[in-house]
Amino acid sequence: MDCHLIPVYPPMHSKKRKLSDEMNDNDHTPAMEDTIACGRQFLHIPHSDKVYQTEEWCTADSALFHPVTDDLMVNVRSVEQISCADGHYFVADHSGKYSRTVTGKVIHFWRYDKTQRKLYVSRSFLFTGVQEYLAAHRFLQRI
Repeated sequence: MDCHLIPVYPPMHSKKRKLSDEMNDNDHTPAMEDTIACGRQFLHIPHSDKVYQTEEWCTADSALFHPVTDDLMVNVRSVEQISCADGHYFVADHSGKYSRTVTGKVIHFWRYDKTQRKLYVSRSFLFTGVQEYLAAHRFLQRI
């Protein structure tokens, strides 16, 4: 599956409505499901032995990914850009020491540094399982 840069736009301002008002106006659940699932723009990253993370990205041959030990909710509204890559990456064990090199897909979250005036990778997630990657990728395509 090809992946490309996905721009993340600032939140749109809209009138606040009670959820019960929306239910009465629409009387069907698909619109409500979209509101509940994507309303706050948090990407759920479940803890798994197939998901790793790093906040110290420089290059693929120097980054060390650590296991995700807890479920995470990542606010995708706080990033400027999202990109994806695949390749071979270094992973650590639970103590933080290099364990092995794995093949997988990475999702990078980019932020803008106002002092340096450039984008940088603030956090990256490595997925060695296809199902975990596809779930995250599908969510990101919907925003």
